[in-house]
Amino acid sequence: MVIFVEEDQFSNILEGSETLEVNHEVYHYLKNVVRVQLGQVFTIYSLSNQINHYKQVRCKLCGFSKPNRLMIQIEQKQEFKNNLPMIDLYIVPLKSRYMDSCIEYCCQLPINRIYLIKSQHICVKFDEIVRKIDRLRKISYWNSVYSKKYYVTDVNFLDDNVKNIVDKVNDVYEVMIVFDNLIDREICLKNLSRIGVLIGPEGGWSTDEINYLLQVPKIQIFKFRNIHTTIKSEIAPIVGISQVLAMV
Repeated sequence: MVIFVEEDQFSNILEGSETLEVNHEVYHYLKNVVRVQLGQVFTIYSLSNQINHYKQVRCKLCGFSKPNRLMIQIEQKQEFKNNLPMIDLYIVPLKSRYMDSCIEYCCQLPINRIYLIKSQHICVKFDEIVRKIDRLRKISYWNSVYSKKYYVTDVNFLDDNVKNIVDKVNDVYEVMIVFDNLIDREICLKNLSRIGVLIGPEGGWSTDEINYLLQVPKIQIFKFRNIHTTIKSEIAPIVGISQVLAMV
């Protein structure tokens, strides 16, 4: 059982605070959904945690106190450092009924950040997706809780086209991966620490976009491995990230 709190709240716990105020949704989840029992130990993570540096406190629940307050006893404080590849995912938004599920499953994978971007073949109104960004962030938060991840994958948007975005972030990554079923090549991702993954819209990238991406030295374009059929856009990011993870 895990929950996340703001960094200032986490610092208070480290300093020995025996109470923790959480929002109503988390309070209800602990008390009425998973029904945490008195004396049960659970883990508290900071919302500032990152994939390669995170802190946790294991606490014993001593009681519930209204409004939305937990009485706790610290059992163990820990800090960890990893050396995992930092993978950022860039997705062209899908129809709303698919977008939620896509974010839900992607956020259970070891992804650093997810950015929603524009494309010439985008099938939804980008402004409508941006207005729902808080809901997508909440989906990310709760799937970190359910999957017991130690950090929450950040979900954000870049209100720009693929060309301009690649121009801006190209220096951030050692390689940027683009999946396209028409291009088949071998690549090596061993020992890389910063990777960007771009997933196109339903129907794929436009010809202009592919021609531009082919000219960027850091971009590697290739097709999904061992998949010889067309897969739906909502699972393409999951398949893509899984294949990248298998190669790093």
